[in-house]
Amino acid sequence: MAVQIGKLGHVGIAQETTWGTLVAPTRFIEANDADIRPEWPAREMPAGVRGHFGRRRVRNGPVIYTGGFRFDVFPSNTGELLKACFGSAASSLVNSHLSGQVFYHTFTYVSSPELPSLTVEQNLGALTAKRIGGARLNTLTLDQPQNGILGADVDFRAKTETLTAPAAATWPTDRAFDMKDFTAQVDS
Repeated sequence: MAVQIGKLGHVGIAQETTWGTLVAPTRFIEANDADIRPEWPAREMPAGVRGHFGRRRVRNGPVIYTGGFRFDVFPSNTGELLKACFGSAASSLVNSHLSGQVFYHTFTYVSSPELPSLTVEQNLGALTAKRIGGARLNTLTLDQPQNGILGADVDFRAKTETLTAPAAATWPTDRAFDMKDFTAQVDS
């Protein structure tokens, strides 16, 4: 079951320099909901290993952490996620005027050496946060209802978890993308 959260219960992300090495979050996302949890895959024990007293046939395997979160897409909160999905990003300024700037971003899939991993922090309230290290994206889904705000769903698997005090979140002043702010082109 997803935990409903707002600015007091944020999700923070940061790109890691080494897979699974926790870093402090640098981007904060006002997530609509988040669900990050441990998962223990069961493994069948062969009869010879169980021995005489080994009546239990399954044992827990290595713990992994899975989950995801849903959020409204702002210009400032999606760069790390897109880099973790594709690997490489290049940006160029298209137009600049009083009300803002227009950029053209190109994300290129890089399979070698590997895609960047993330540290993801789910704030559980004023005192506690779950910090997950080594997060690799399974899916990043963008959706936009007619005349609505661009939304995203992120699903990932991660290597480690620790409980910590939540990082002090900083919030951007930009606004969410709506139907006239965002276009995407996918080349095969």
